[in-house]
Amino acid sequence: MDLHRPPTGLSRVVAAVLVASTALAAAAPASAAEARTTLDVLSIVDGEHVVTTVVVRADRAESAEAALEDDPGVLAVDAQVTYQVDGTGPDPYWDEQDPVATAKARDAWTVTRGAGQVVAVLDTGVDPEHEDLAGALLPLVDVIGGDGDPSHGTGVAGVVAARADNGLGGAGIAPDATVLPIRVCNSGGCPSTNVAQGIFHAVDHGADVINLSLSGRGYSDITAAAVLYALDRGVSVVASAGNSGLEGNPVSYPAANSGVIAVGALTPQSTPAAWSVNGWQVDLSTVGESVLVPVPGNGYGNASGTSFSGPAVAASVALLRASHPGIGLEEIQAALQASSDSSAPWDRRWGAGRLDIPAALAAADRSDDGAPTLTTGQPQTVDVGWAPVPGATRYRVRVDGTVRAEVADPHATLTGLTDGTQLAVDVQADDGPRTSARLAHVGVPAPGVVTLHEGRLTGSGASTLLGLLATTDGRPGDTYSLVRNGVSVGTLALPVSSQPSWLWIGVGSWPPGAAVWRLRAVDRLGRTSAPSNGILLGEGVPQPPAAVTGLAAGLRDATVLLTWDQLPQAAEYEVEVGGDVVRTSRTGGAVVAAPPPGEQRTYSVRAVDPWGQRGPWTSVDVRTSLPGAVPDAPTSVTATRGSGSATVSWAAPADHGSPITLYTVVASPGGATVTTARTTASVGSLTNGVPYTFTVTATSAAGTSPASAPSAPVTPAGAPDAPVSVSAAVRDGSADVTWTAPASNGSPITSYTVTASPGGRSATTTGATAATVTGLTNGTAYSFTVTATNAVGTGPAAATPRPLLFRTFTDVPATAPFADDIGWLVARGITTGRPDNTFGPLEPVSREAMAAFLYRSAGSPTFAPPGRSVFVDLVPSAAFYAPIHWLAAQRITTGSPQPDGTLTYDPLQPVTRQAMAAFLYRAAGRPAFTAPATATFPDVPAGAPFRQEIEWLAATGITTGTVRADGTRAFDPLAPVTRQAMAAFLHRMDRLTAG
Repeated sequence: MDLHRPPTGLSRVVAAVLVASTALAAAAPASAAEARTTLDVLSIVDGEHVVTTVVVRADRAESAEAALEDDPGVLAVDAQVTYQVDGTGPDPYWDEQDPVATAKARDAWTVTRGAGQVVAVLDTGVDPEHEDLAGALLPLVDVIGGDGDPSHGTGVAGVVAARADNGLGGAGIAPDATVLPIRVCNSGGCPSTNVAQGIFHAVDHGADVINLSLSGRGYSDITAAAVLYALDRGVSVVASAGNSGLEGNPVSYPAANSGVIAVGALTPQSTPAAWSVNGWQVDLSTVGESVLVPVPGNGYGNASGTSFSGPAVAASVALLRASHPGIGLEEIQAALQASSDSSAPWDRRWGAGRLDIPAALAAADRSDDGAPTLTTGQPQTVDVGWAPVPGATRYRVRVDGTVRAEVADPHATLTGLTDGTQLAVDVQADDGPRTSARLAHVGVPAPGVVTLHEGRLTGSGASTLLGLLATTDGRPGDTYSLVRNGVSVGTLALPVSSQPSWLWIGVGSWPPGAAVWRLRAVDRLGRTSAPSNGILLGEGVPQPPAAVTGLAAGLRDATVLLTWDQLPQAAEYEVEVGGDVVRTSRTGGAVVAAPPPGEQRTYSVRAVDPWGQRGPWTSVDVRTSLPGAVPDAPTSVTATRGSGSATVSWAAPADHGSPITLYTVVASPGGATVTTARTTASVGSLTNGVPYTFTVTATSAAGTSPASAPSAPVTPAGAPDAPVSVSAAVRDGSADVTWTAPASNGSPITSYTVTASPGGRSATTTGATAATVTGLTNGTAYSFTVTATNAVGTGPAAATPRPLLFRTFTDVPATAPFADDIGWLVARGITTGRPDNTFGPLEPVSREAMAAFLYRSAGSPTFAPPGRSVFVDLVPSAAFYAPIHWLAAQRITTGSPQPDGTLTYDPLQPVTRQAMAAFLYRAAGRPAFTAPATATFPDVPAGAPFRQEIEWLAATGITTGTVRADGTRAFDPLAPVTRQAMAAFLHRMDRLTAG
């Protein structure tokens, strides 16, 4: 974006009056005295940026802010803004979509997968144990504390760098990049204090890209300063545009801050999402609806919001940086926009177009030769000029990838554009190659610089007036920012013109000491002029700034990154090369061009204070290597397998006088690529069980070596996964345990071990997925775990869902009908039998026992029965009082109506088979079912009581009826249910619901 701030509400509103002119915003009403205001304070402590907060009474906020700004160690003070994350919670019932495919990310992975790039995710935190982020995360940094759910940040991190080709969930846009998770949000939101702290930390700890999936309507000077700190050091910043497109469509920050790439959202069908914030401030969009993301606990969900389109672009920026070392921030944005897809249906309010990653990489490859020169300054217009190409007969001028003009001469005027937008413009001669793109900032020029001719302070005490005699030779601003000693202290509507006029502004108490006052014009798009010249009023001008300290230089391809310690009294810094000031910076860093190969340059930096006083120069020398022959090919390449990875080592080759700066390791098949400066690297995202070879190249300033000879093949493998679906059948003193084989992870499973707890009795099998554990004690509850082993090792254990109680009954021998079902009933704790160790298999089930069976089958849920029974034949002390009333609460039973209007339950009456069918059907939740026209059982014809419930039992296999002598089947609806039959019915129903 190219927006500095909104036209209102800068650091604070100054209560002031223009004499003989307009009134400014009034001071806060007296009723605000009970409210509290939080101020963010940005200062320098021991050379480092420190963001703190001060909480004051709202009616004293202005005086507190003014007092803080008088401190020479304070850089800026502003009211705290709270941003919100821009996404809905992940939905566990997702229908799989593939936004990675929408942006064609996989097509870019043959070039790069983002290895070596660090993407800082400033969010709610990230689940460090998620399987799809294994190897992707640096340790979490928490700058906010408090409670909160890491789901949002986990999803955002997954969009950036979820690992690819691992058989899990989805894949990130840059699956080999590294995520630096910084927690700046909790359940209360994302305060600007913590967002700024997170940005400073990210820049100071190696981030290449910063993703901000958060937004708010409030502008923050503190966040803007942190963003500027990142941009001055060559760190890309990407932010979500916001989700309030249908709620007023406000301009949201920090996406609208200058230099930030603002991202809107599309539907899975790649059409603009109406709920996404849109307008001139949005740079481009990608899918932000129904995005497959990881969620804490090794789950996956479907999430929506610009929170999830933003990180797709941040990851794409990482791919651009990885594949084009040294690429500039504007070059990155121009490549993204020039390559975007704006085919119909499209609306420019959602940015340049749809993200297309391979096209962006190709756009960044284009030559600067013939790149256009852009002139702006008129509303909705850009003038484009370029060097003529010999022999060319026509030129196509593209705006954001779409042809907007075809001309014969090397000049075009583009009209009908939207003021405030940034456009990527490139040119193509005839059918030749397109040039690299340049960014144009559309609209009338930024406001003109104000000239201050004279200044006065009048008044006394708390009623001081500042008078400034001002003119402007350029376009007047819509408002003006009043700047004192380099800090904005308010926004005002002032009648500045080409004719000198006195402006009188109330500034509260008489300023202590000398102060330099300036004005800076702001237009309706938030663009600002340079500050005016300063007017020094008061007494006590300080000494000029001291020399900067800590000046260091680092080569980054064709650029030099200069960093230094910030000085509290500095308003800006000048960078000089060869006697010319080539760059100014408002923070302690700048990116400048590197010397030509083999040459040395001296880079000097000095501080400039608010009074325009300059300190002494501090210098550092930088020399680049002279290119020679490319390095030889690396030798002795070896590889050691891991799980889904391999560690590759090699011997450094001869560099022929140009130091090797980078090695590139490529796996075959698949092309997984890793870059490193060392002679060993771990290559991830490999498939277990597939043989791989690896080649290595070395790169120096002179170029890239031939590839090494391939390594010997290695086959990645890991220990097996945990077995699944472990179950056990109870026997007399033993258990039959079965399971389903897990993934072997590239190495065949050689054995399984089953262990009982307590006691540790075990059994081992060499391939079968069933084993019998003996030596168990009847009357004891056991759990069973199963592990799988292969040549790599033993995998994690899987266990039976619950302990199983071992008990046999004297009247239920192992060969008895339904013995297994009765054993299951015991193992589940649904029955304990009788004190004499019998079960009574052929006895009828009473209605009270039926209630107990169903209640325990449901897991004995917590339930508080009523103090007074709904059934007149039950008292609270009755056996099974609670299970019976649980049945009534679940509407599984309604009891029997009596002539006097009361209800009875008849607890000792036997349960008939037809009543049993009704109980089970209701306990299953009354599933939708239509009984067949032809009766399954002749003794349950159409119109019979409970026919639907009985037919449902037959259709689900819970009952098969009984076979009569003539071969027909009957249900015997009025016969009582025996206890052994009820065990079978419950066991079959459990299998049905479990499946």
